Amino acid sequence: QLACLMGWICESLGYEKPHIKLPYMLLYLIASILLIISTILGKVGIKWEPNFLPQRIALAGTHHYYSSKRAARDFGYKPKYKMEEGFKTTIASFQDLKKKTK
Repeated sequence: QLACLMGWICESLGYEKPHIKLPYMLLYLIASILLIISTILGKVGIKWEPNFLPQRIALAGTHHYYSSKRAARDFGYKPKYKMEEGFKTTIASFQDLKKKTK
């Protein structure tokens, strides 16, 4: 599901959908190595913080399921926007991330 969402976000911002699938464990290993390198560099006085962290890989690799069914049942909740409309509104606020065309 995350791959579909990320593809839709990329296309909405003018980028190609990601088309390369990398194994989770490989990405986690690379992120861990980068974190170790960052720690070693910090001990010799070089400050470098990678953005590619094991925690981010773990979060991205976790399946997240959300449902408003219980809120609707227990509290009469009704969403203001349909999911697609909410995504479009959110993407519209990311104008600074849009791909620059030449």
